[in-house]
Amino acid sequence: MDLVIEQNCRFGNVVKGLMHSRGIKATELARQIQMPQTTINRIILGHTENPMASTLLSLAEYFDVSVDYLLGRDSDRESTFEKPSMENSLENFPEYIPLIEWDSLKNRGIQKGEILSKDGHQQKIAVSCLISSNAFALRIDKAYSDGKTIFPKGSILVVDTVLKYNSKDYIVVSINRNFPTIREICEESGKYYLHPIGLNIPAIELESEHVVFGKILECRTSF
Repeated sequence: MDLVIEQNCRFGNVVKGLMHSRGIKATELARQIQMPQTTINRIILGHTENPMASTLLSLAEYFDVSVDYLLGRDSDRESTFEKPSMENSLENFPEYIPLIEWDSLKNRGIQKGEILSKDGHQQKIAVSCLISSNAFALRIDKAYSDGKTIFPKGSILVVDTVLKYNSKDYIVVSINRNFPTIREICEESGKYYLHPIGLNIPAIELESEHVVFGKILECRTSF
């Protein structure tokens, strides 16, 4: 077998195996990492030559593995994404992220990619948590509370569009492409469900029609 073809198949098999272990299909993976499904299909079929660095990094971060592991060069699944140490924390933080008003988020056509592409003059806030360059802050327009979890009206959410979410995390999501809201993620039998906060309505399955703007990392009630 040609070396390039063998490398492509190895890469595709690794990604396919990671998808199987996560219980995720190509359509959902493509949505999660904002990548065309055709690209995912080509990867798992072994038809991708010289994958772009951005593709490798998105997959490595989503599955929390190293790029070398993705390419079949290393059996160690440990991620290469390093958390900042206490020694260099003062050099790396704070980061500044744009502050977006809830109404402004609604008016962006429910397109996550447009969140950070407009309003270069917008206000920014400092953050000290580990975030990606695609994080943003969002001022919520109403209170969300179920008695134990509370997001007060007017509080500031730190939201990351890249970091993967897990069960019990909170996300900003547009259900059926309607106005964005906050939901708790619940996982059952490999499927993700959107659990309402303080509302007497059933949870619904997270499907491709819903747009996830990002995972909530922090809630600030004041500066």
